[in-house]
Amino acid sequence: MELNKSYEIGQSKNIIELLKRLLTNNIVDSVVWFQTKKTRFSLSPKEVSNADELSEDFISRYALYNYDRLDSAANFIRKNLNGAKNKKVAVIAKPCDIRALIELHKLKQVNFDNIFKISLECPETINIKKLTKLLEKEGIDENSIVSESRIDVDKLKFTLNNGEKVIELKDDLIYLNCTRCPRKINTNSDLTIGEHQPNKWILNIISEKGKEVLEKINVNDIISGPIESENKLVNTLIEISQQNRESDFKKLDEMSYEDRFKLFYDTFKNCRKCGSCINACPICFCKDCDLQRKIKQERADKKAGIPNWEKMDRILFILTKMGHMCDNCIECGKCSQVCPVNIPSANFYRYINDKIQKKFDYVAGRDLNEMPPRSGPEIKKLLAALQK
Repeated sequence: MELNKSYEIGQSKNIIELLKRLLTNNIVDSVVWFQTKKTRFSLSPKEVSNADELSEDFISRYALYNYDRLDSAANFIRKNLNGAKNKKVAVIAKPCDIRALIELHKLKQVNFDNIFKISLECPETINIKKLTKLLEKEGIDENSIVSESRIDVDKLKFTLNNGEKVIELKDDLIYLNCTRCPRKINTNSDLTIGEHQPNKWILNIISEKGKEVLEKINVNDIISGPIESENKLVNTLIEISQQNRESDFKKLDEMSYEDRFKLFYDTFKNCRKCGSCINACPICFCKDCDLQRKIKQERADKKAGIPNWEKMDRILFILTKMGHMCDNCIECGKCSQVCPVNIPSANFYRYINDKIQKKFDYVAGRDLNEMPPRSGPEIKKLLAALQK
């Protein structure tokens, strides 16, 4: 086994076997696995400690649909597993979740070293509401689907129990934020996995830890190679995303200050202050959130019939959150995906991030040792105080 080499792992069932061996060889105490909610398209995380529970194959579904709504791997590890501070955990995660774990580690919310990280080469995330409507139109029954994969920039392939069906990716089936994300392959994990052809998965060894673990658990019967392999689809999506991103920034840069402010105001004036964006954000962790406290107070005042119960301006609500999160936003796009009035918050975070990156050479989730330019000095003070 060699670092920065690609190996063929074949069908996704072999990835599941790898996870089982992590458990049976006591490399990790548990695995962050998947479970369905209402449909096969809506997934939520769960902790698995028994290798026998790793039976149903969710990997191709997770690659395309991600976790549903408020759920994310980073949020689950932080909230439900105490940040992996007292146990060793393995997780399959999209690159944005790996970036979130890096930022949370800096803030002492997770122990990055206790997490065995298998990052997906991300084929972007599909809007399942729009997909469900399209499948109904195409006459595809959800229960007939065996597996699914993105086979081209504009094509999805479904393997059915009675054949195959290829549908076109149209009508904005991919979340807009994903089509602006050039960081679809993460190099801060231990291993990466990518579907280079339908149900033909390739594994890359990224870290010394990943190399040592694979050698310890003996995976010669499920992994072959090294081989030369490139994820052509994901690399093409990266190029397209970079072009889309630069085009968006160019349009905003060419606007006057007044027009940009008007665009911002018109975009956010319909905010309901529901707090969904806060709950979904994988790096928004404050236990005593001032915004959430004010939201709860407003709801209580409204229920009690108090006149003029709404005291927090909607634009100020958004600006406060942006001011708090702007320099460590990992651009997952969850805030936009969960918004009940479809406010594209991620578009503005992305634009702000670009300015921060150019001014401070800081990219959230890039490096464990880089501190955010705005909050970094205060974090260092806090860490110094905790060490006394």
